[in-house]
Amino acid sequence: MSSNLPKNFPGRPASAPTPSEVPAPAPSAALPKNFTPEMARAAAALQAGAATAAGQAPSSGAAAAEQPAAQARGQAAMPGGPEVTRGEIADHFAQRIVRMVDAHRGDSSRPRLYAIEFPFTDFEFDVAYALAGRLGATLSASDAAVDDDEPARPLVMLDRVLNNPQQFERIVRHINHGQDVQLVCTRAWQLPQSVADLVDATLTIPRFDAPRFAAACVDFYELGAPPALGADADWVPNVVPRDFLLNSQVARSDIVSAVRQSVERRLRRYATDDALDLADLAGMDEAHDWARALIDEVALARSGAISWDDVGGRVILLGARGVGKTTLARAIARAAHLRYVEASASDWAPPQNEPQLGWMRMNAAFQEAMAAAPALFFVDDVDAFSIAPWAGMLPAFLEQLKGLSADDRVVLIAGAQSAEHVRFELHRRGALETTLTMPAPNSQALAKMYSVLLRGSGSTLAQADLEHIGLLSLGMTGHEVELIVRRALRRARKDGGRDVSKEDLAQAIIEQRVGPESQDRRRLMAADELRNTAYHEAGHAILELMRTRGARLRYASIIPRENGSLGFVLPGVDESRNSVTRNDIVEMVRVALAGRAAEEVFSGPEGTTSGCSNDLQQATAYLRYLMTRSGFHGLLSLDRSFEDSPELRERAESMLQAEYAHVLGLLQRHRPLLDSVAKLLIERQEVSGDELTRVVDAYRSSHPLV
Repeated sequence: MSSNLPKNFPGRPASAPTPSEVPAPAPSAALPKNFTPEMARAAAALQAGAATAAGQAPSSGAAAAEQPAAQARGQAAMPGGPEVTRGEIADHFAQRIVRMVDAHRGDSSRPRLYAIEFPFTDFEFDVAYALAGRLGATLSASDAAVDDDEPARPLVMLDRVLNNPQQFERIVRHINHGQDVQLVCTRAWQLPQSVADLVDATLTIPRFDAPRFAAACVDFYELGAPPALGADADWVPNVVPRDFLLNSQVARSDIVSAVRQSVERRLRRYATDDALDLADLAGMDEAHDWARALIDEVALARSGAISWDDVGGRVILLGARGVGKTTLARAIARAAHLRYVEASASDWAPPQNEPQLGWMRMNAAFQEAMAAAPALFFVDDVDAFSIAPWAGMLPAFLEQLKGLSADDRVVLIAGAQSAEHVRFELHRRGALETTLTMPAPNSQALAKMYSVLLRGSGSTLAQADLEHIGLLSLGMTGHEVELIVRRALRRARKDGGRDVSKEDLAQAIIEQRVGPESQDRRRLMAADELRNTAYHEAGHAILELMRTRGARLRYASIIPRENGSLGFVLPGVDESRNSVTRNDIVEMVRVALAGRAAEEVFSGPEGTTSGCSNDLQQATAYLRYLMTRSGFHGLLSLDRSFEDSPELRERAESMLQAEYAHVLGLLQRHRPLLDSVAKLLIERQEVSGDELTRVVDAYRSSHPLV
């Protein structure tokens, strides 16, 4: 802290040391109203240092701390409006805590350790600072070194510093020397067990209800009587301290309305107006049934027929990224009229130098959900808890789950990508007991997604067109479909603002699968390279269409792509089959080898290109699976690579050579078909699978493909 201090900072030197732990002074009229507690504390330290340098005795921090905050507020109050500062709000809570402590203590003088449950995490430090000021206590809010001096004042401590063993010793030392300790925390059950065992009493500052809100308004804005809230006061439990920081121009008669507007603005970020209707979600049959039951239970909890504890959340939605876990959670929130709060467990990894930071982020996320209640809290990536450094956060997460109560009105749903990485502790009773698997959408579900996403665009695509696009999209996720629709609509807008077409969607799908077209598409390739590419892709296409159990071909192209690819063939997917035979694998090897074989047919053995390297890699991978893990070459499953086994490598090479010779001979025998498919690709550059199928079928009618 030096030149970064504000110009109006009292005692601002050219270079100032960072203030160490000092007693918290009460608000003073000498300090600007917008000073934070950190700035005020730094000012006190600087002024004390300046007084010492001048030979004067520094003022007593404890004595200053005992000055009533209301006096300072009265001196600085703005007569024209209800201005209130963070310090004044914090002091309101500090006064309540002091009264609660005094009421609990009674006539006893025995020192006690109090756990002060305070639910507003963004005001936690402010309240601790104000409480220390009212008690003339020392504030411990950081991991600063602890001295060994005999405690002379009470201690106010934030739970965030309890990871330091010295702080535990400090608590014990204060109590042994007759000093109270106030430990400000979010929930007492979150305290380390060693500290929790010493707690004499837990005092709770609850969230606002109508009486507490009215009392706060009277205190903050010096009203003569509690304000009228009206019949609709459902928003009051969502009030947080910062909602009271109103513009000084607000009339006193409009205070309640202004605070309500602040609450509603803040809650707007949790709205789900743009979420999809549950009925529009496709390919989630099992999740649909569960979601409808959950929505019914939320309605019962709202009416008071059941407790919020009986609402059946606590589910892990399991599926690959993009399958629609977040979309489903948002749709449920919309249908159940819940606010939607989301977080990711991957954001809670604690830095090595700040081990408490991960816990603080997690705690803040849970408190955010509670402040937005009734809410659906979606925590994604809970499978991250199986990986360091997130693994250390799992106990804290389980404690947070256990700590959610009916009063919190929070429905928690989790998301994960990998079942094997979901820790078994998450399935314990009271944690996340149920898992719902969300599979990749089939072609019908994909067609419905396109229909829903195109609904507001004026699209006139027929159901048959949508089903064709659904087949073309097989293997994609809902997130990818959203990207495809946006890309297709953008293409249609650029082309005169016309309606989106099937071709727009097909091109967007191709771009999603293999990347955008090369910016140098217009440049002319060498004639021999263009023909070589066409023959290469023609070979793949013909062998793909010859597969005995394969699905129809979807697309072939020889347009260069940004990723360096000169062409591709997009095979179909047979949704009715979930397993493969030995012949299926052999045919997949032949399809992979057909590009190189077609090049050799066209330009001879010396004319094949390095573009076949990926095909050879793919063919080798198929053979490795066939020979080591499929059960088609012996019953033993081997986790071995060809590099580790010369004998296996020789067998694989022999089989590759045999299959390559088979494919080469077939394409040589049917050279006219190869020439016609390659010519079509050269002329059109892109050809649909349906058209290629017609070409091959026409040839096959007079020339059996054997």
